[in-house]
Order: sequence, then C-alpha cells, then structure tokens
Amino acid sequence: MSAVTDMVSSPPEARPGPRRVAGLALVGLFVVLALAGPAKVLFAGDDEGAPGEVGMAGLSFTPETLAVAVGTEVLFRNDDVAPHTVTATDGSVDSGLLAPGDSFALVINEPLDYLCAIHSNMAGTIELEG
Repeated sequence: MSAVTDMVSSPPEARPGPRRVAGLALVGLFVVLALAGPAKVLFAGDDEGAPGEVGMAGLSFTPETLAVAVGTEVLFRNDDVAPHTVTATDGSVDSGLLAPGDSFALVINEPLDYLCAIHSNMAGTIELEG
C-alpha cells in the first residue's frame, strides 16, 4: 500500500494536525531564508554600494555601470546564492568561479566591459571618470 493511500485511510487522530503542518512549514521557511543569506535593504537616496564595489545578487551586477578614477580598486562581491564569474568580454580579466560569499578585487586602469561566464545575461561596465 502506498504512503498516500496509508495517509488517506489512516484514522483522523494519526494525521498531522493543522498546527503541526503550519509549524513544519514555518521551520522550512526559516531554513530557506537562512540558506539564502542576508537581505540588502535599500532606502531612498542610499547608494547601491560603496564607490569601487560591485555586488552580484538576483542574477545581476549592481550597479550595472560604475564610474571610477584610474587606479581605483574595485571589489566584486558575490552576495547571491549562485556562483558567478567576473569575465571581461575581451578575455583580459577572469575572476574564476566565485562561490556565494566570495569576492574578487581588480585595479581599474582602463574601461572594462564584463559578464558572468555562467549567466551570460549578467553584464556590467566600468567607466573611467573624467
């Protein structure tokens, strides 16, 4: 007899009650949120990252375009639950695989167009100021 049939044919007192089901659902939600990592809350007027920082979350680079002075060190942070790369479109830069929580620093001396080699819809640009 299958588990589904056993559940349907079992007496009411043997079935999990609504409180137990709700409790298990709540525990499952907490586990998912814990695995997803901390959320970033932005308020009106807040910067989306410090100058020289690019975040990776929600399968996108934030900000998509960053303007920095020549010689600025840019830190790329993987704040996502998926692995990513920072790969120059001309092949001059490749961070390698960045697992969730990893970061990659790069000194910018020229404009850079880059993407994630795993998720090609993720792309960004670093421009030089002035």
